[in-house]
Amino acid sequence: MDEKIVLTRQQILSSALKVSKCRSLVKRRFQSLGLKYADSQEVRDRLTKIEKNAFHHLGKFCQSNDIDSLFSMAN
Repeated sequence: MDEKIVLTRQQILSSALKVSKCRSLVKRRFQSLGLKYADSQEVRDRLTKIEKNAFHHLGKFCQSNDIDSLFSMAN
């Protein structure tokens, strides 16, 4: 599960999306990861935890336009 999504600061700020669209994109991405890699309950639980964390930081970014919240998601 070494798949990475890389966006530059300019890409993020220049193509601001509605919160619902961002959440939908993240949800679809995690669903595809789950379908490809989730062969055990442990992996599914880990993906769920990462997905919730992503939604948290995405919501924080959409409310405050604080790019650091997205960078903290990567850590």
